[in-house]
Amino acid sequence: MDATPTTKVSIFEGLKESFQLVEESLTGMDAVACLQGFDGKWNIGQQLEHLLLSNQPVLKGLHFPKDQLMARFGRLERAPHSYLTLKSFYLQTLKEKQVKAPPRFEAQLDASYSLEKSLTTWHDLAAAFQEVAAQWTEEELDTYAMMHPAIGLLSVREMLFFVIYHNAHHLLQIEFIKEQLKQ
Repeated sequence: MDATPTTKVSIFEGLKESFQLVEESLTGMDAVACLQGFDGKWNIGQQLEHLLLSNQPVLKGLHFPKDQLMARFGRLERAPHSYLTLKSFYLQTLKEKQVKAPPRFEAQLDASYSLEKSLTTWHDLAAAFQEVAAQWTEEELDTYAMMHPAIGLLSVREMLFFVIYHNAHHLLQIEFIKEQLKQ
C-alpha cells in the first residue's frame, strides 16, 4: 500500500488495494505449490485461508445494526489511533505477548483444498467490504467500536486500518514463501 489511510475515502481505497494485491499475487499460482510448506510455517493456502477467516467477522460486524454495535461494545474511552500507531501497537502486542492466531482463525486445509474457490471467496469478500463500507459516514467510523481478539476494543476506523495492514502483512509472507519455493 502506497499511502497511509486517514479519511473514509483513503481507507476504502486502501481496503480495495489490499484485497486486490493479495488476489493478484495468487491468481494463476499452482494450487499444489500453495500447499507446500517449510519450517513449520503456514503455507500460502493457509495464509489465504487465515485472511478469509479473520476478515469475515469484521465484515459481519460492519453489517450489524449500529445500535447493536453500540450496545455490545460501547464507545472508545481514548483518542482514536492513526493507521501507523495502530500498526505499531499491533506489532508490539504480537511481540510482547507472543500472540498467535486464535484457533478459529487458523486454517485447516485438507486434500480437497481449492485455491480457485478460495480466490473466488476472497474476491467476493473484497466486493462485500466495498459495498458495506459505503454505508458508513466519516463520523460513524469513530463513533462505533468492534473487538479485536488480540488488541482489544477498536473504533470501526481502526478495525479497517487493521484489515488493511493485516492483509498487507500476510501478502508479504505470501511473497516470501513464493520466493522460497523458487529456490
